[in-house]
Amino acid sequence: MRNLPLDGPLPAAPAAVPGVLVVDDDADQRDYFLAVLPRIGDYTVFEASGGEEALLLLKTDGEKIGLIICDLQMPGMDGMALLRRIGESSHDMAVIVLSSADSSIMRSVELMGKAMGLNVLGSLQKPVDRTKLDSLLRRYRQAIANVPRVKRLRLGPVDVDRALAAGEFVAYFQPKANLTTAKVTGVEALARWVHPTQGVLEPAEFLSLVASSGKLADLTRAVIASSIHEAAAWRKRGCNITFSINLSLSALDNHLFCEDVQALLAMHEMSPADLTFEILESAAMSDVGRTLEIMTRLRLNGFGLAIDDFGTGFSSFEQLSRIPFTELKIDRAFVLGAAETPRLAAVVRSCIDLAHRLHLKIVAEGVETEEDWDYLAAAGATEAQGYFISRAMAGNEVVAWVEAWTATHGNGSVTGSEKN
Repeated sequence: MRNLPLDGPLPAAPAAVPGVLVVDDDADQRDYFLAVLPRIGDYTVFEASGGEEALLLLKTDGEKIGLIICDLQMPGMDGMALLRRIGESSHDMAVIVLSSADSSIMRSVELMGKAMGLNVLGSLQKPVDRTKLDSLLRRYRQAIANVPRVKRLRLGPVDVDRALAAGEFVAYFQPKANLTTAKVTGVEALARWVHPTQGVLEPAEFLSLVASSGKLADLTRAVIASSIHEAAAWRKRGCNITFSINLSLSALDNHLFCEDVQALLAMHEMSPADLTFEILESAAMSDVGRTLEIMTRLRLNGFGLAIDDFGTGFSSFEQLSRIPFTELKIDRAFVLGAAETPRLAAVVRSCIDLAHRLHLKIVAEGVETEEDWDYLAAAGATEAQGYFISRAMAGNEVVAWVEAWTATHGNGSVTGSEKN
C-alpha cells in the first residue's frame, strides 16, 4: 500500500470529537489512519482487523466512537455485513466506506448503507487521497456539530404557534452562480427558525414538528413573505438578483395563493418573473388535477417553476411531460462524486442533455469542490449551488457577499480562490 505524505496543513477538529474506528485487515492501511487522524485534531483512533473484532469493540467502547471507516473486502465478516449489523443495532455513528473496488460498487454500498438508516458520509478509494479524506471529515464535524442541540430540543406545537406569531420563521439564502461567467444569478430561500434561546434552527430540526402541527401552509407563507421583504431591500441597494422558494403543495390550502403572492410582490415593486417556485419531484403528483391547476396558474402569471431533486423519484419524465417547468435542479446525490465516478457522470450528463432538449435552465445542487464546478461547467450545466460557492446566509448579509464574490470572480474564474 502506498502511504501518502503527512505534511501540509489540516483543518482543526473541535474538542471532544467522538473517536474513529478504522476497520481493515491491511495493517499498513490502519497505520496510515493512526498517523493521520490525530494530526487533524482531537481524534481518538480505534482499530480492528475485521468485522467480528469491530463488533466487539463497539460493544465495549461504542459510546466513544462516532465514525467508522470500513473496508469492504475483509476475510470473515466483510464490510457490507458489518454495516448491516451496525444498521440493525442501536449504534448511532457516521460511516465512510473504504475500498479499492470499482467506484460503481462503492456507490452501491453507500446507497445500501443509507437505505439501512446509516449516516454514510461518502467513500474513499485506495490508496487514500488526503484531500478527499479531509473533505469527508469536514462533513463529519459538520454533522456532529448539530447533534447536541438537536437532542436537547424540547419543542412542541405551542412553540410553533408562538414562533409564527412572533415572526421567528424566516428565510436564509444560498447563492447560485453561473458556471460559465461565475456571476451570481440568484439565491434559494431556505427556511430557518430563529429561536430566542436555541439559536438558528435548520429544517431538519423543526420541519416534522411543523408538519405534525398542521402549520406547513403558515410556514410557507412566512418564508415567502420574508424572502420578498429581503429581496426588495437588496434591490434598493442595487442588487437585482432573482430568488427561488421551495413550495410544498400539501401546504397550499388557499386557492388564491397565486393572487396573494402577486399582490405581495407588487407591494414591493417586484414581479412574478423575479421568483421561481421549486417543486419536489416526489411530491408533485400526489393530486394530479390540483397540481396541474396550481402549476399552470403560476406559469401563466409569470412565475418560474423548477423541478427539485430531479432523478430521485420514479416519475421524473412523467413530471416533465405534464408540468410546464422552466428549470431542472440536479439532485446533490448525483452531483457529489460525478467528476470521478463514471456512472454518476453518465446520469448527470443525461440530465443535462434532457434539460437542453427541453430548453430548461440547469442548476446543479451540492457543488462542494473545484472539481465538481469544473466538471459541471464542461458538461454543460447552467448554474451551480453548494458549499463551494457559499453556505446559506441571513438576508442582511447577501448584498455584501455578492459584492465580495463579484470583486473576486469578475473574470469568470473560481480556480484557486477561497470560498465563503
